[in-house]
Amino acid sequence: MRQASVLVGAAVFSLLLGACATPTAYQSADNGYGFADKQIDETHYRVEFRGNTLTDRQVVETYLLYRAAEVTLESGHDYFIVLDQDVDKKTHYTSTYDYPYGGPFPYRYYPYHWHYNMAYHQPVRTSEKFTAVAEIHVGKGPKPAGEPAAYDARSVIEHLKDDIVLPEEQ
Repeated sequence: MRQASVLVGAAVFSLLLGACATPTAYQSADNGYGFADKQIDETHYRVEFRGNTLTDRQVVETYLLYRAAEVTLESGHDYFIVLDQDVDKKTHYTSTYDYPYGGPFPYRYYPYHWHYNMAYHQPVRTSEKFTAVAEIHVGKGPKPAGEPAAYDARSVIEHLKDDIVLPEEQ
């Protein structure tokens, strides 16, 4: 009886945990997901945003640009140029077995081995995690004309601020 109540408790806990799962919010990557940046020299930074399996690629790229704009303003500059950008996708595959009649064979006291072809009963689930990384050059004054990879930091923040989801207060 105690074992059954432990199993029920574990099932309820996993359901609650799954219900609380949300895409990565715009936050520092203290828990492994979020943004991180590193100053390379006086005018160069490496900016990164890592999303969990519920955060799609577009959101990760948007958060990266937003963080690049914040880094630019925090460093006392006005514009940034994206020198190099990459998005890494990690795919994880999970397979579950669909046993016939609710359980695996052979039964404990059944003396014969019963084989079941499970090749057609293995649903595969995929999950993807995206990480966007950019090296940026920051500068003062108006952004350089004719430079397609140059962004005005204040303009980026103004245009993307409605797309930014901050973590909920706990």
